[in-house]
Amino acid sequence: MTIEKQENELIDSPEELKVINSKEGEKKNFAENAPDIELVKAQLIKSGLELIGEREALSRGVFGPLFRMKVHDLRTGEDKYVSERTFVRNRYESLNPISGDEEDGKREDSMVVSTDSGKTYKNLQKESDNDAIIVDHLYDEAAVLDDLQELTGVPETYGAVYQGEKGSLLEEFIVGSDLQEAMMSHEISDSLELATIWEKIKNVYIEAAKRGYVGLDTTGTTIMIDADNHQPYLTDWYNCSRGSIEVDGPVKRQYLAGLKAIDERISELSSWSTVAA
Repeated sequence: MTIEKQENELIDSPEELKVINSKEGEKKNFAENAPDIELVKAQLIKSGLELIGEREALSRGVFGPLFRMKVHDLRTGEDKYVSERTFVRNRYESLNPISGDEEDGKREDSMVVSTDSGKTYKNLQKESDNDAIIVDHLYDEAAVLDDLQELTGVPETYGAVYQGEKGSLLEEFIVGSDLQEAMMSHEISDSLELATIWEKIKNVYIEAAKRGYVGLDTTGTTIMIDADNHQPYLTDWYNCSRGSIEVDGPVKRQYLAGLKAIDERISELSSWSTVAA
């Protein structure tokens, strides 16, 4: 099966990827901003996985290169792939002060605060009068995935790896394509089947929102569809909204707007199925 895009990544052509993966120099340059592979191996072992293959480049990615690696599951004896999403351009600097309560349990070298927007920030210049702060998407997404692991439709996570300013997130590799692409290419064309997929997406969306995380993608660009069983996986969690949907405010309004968009998509697909019948 061809390599499809995951998490709305910037895909290189198959020819470019072949060159990158076949030439040692190209492969080294592609992975120069990724954490040391020995650190990745150690994190995988913590998750009961043993690395048995090399990093294989999939794309240059939005925040950094995307890789897949073959691993051996020490618990089940199964060989499978995991994805490694590096976050090279994952920190957006700002010189505006942000208030919030200091949180414990973060990275030891970080001064992290949380804000009403739900983002996490790290103090870049601890001794400066005009401190710069940055959004740490890697920490953000790893924390959300940890909280949502029990939900079907959220990729299994195997932890995050930090090496100074380098970082990567290890998670389940979904063999398939994103929902929007699958619909546009008519890979999945049956409207009733699509309605069923969107019902599953709705369930994940609601359950995640109950836990305080409102997904932002209701179009399907970052929703991966498993090629074998068409199970949808919501993969875009670094940029979700956080807060209670029980309290009137922007988070609840965003949640209701997203839910309405999903319901409208389901209703539209169901009506197409009725007409076709």
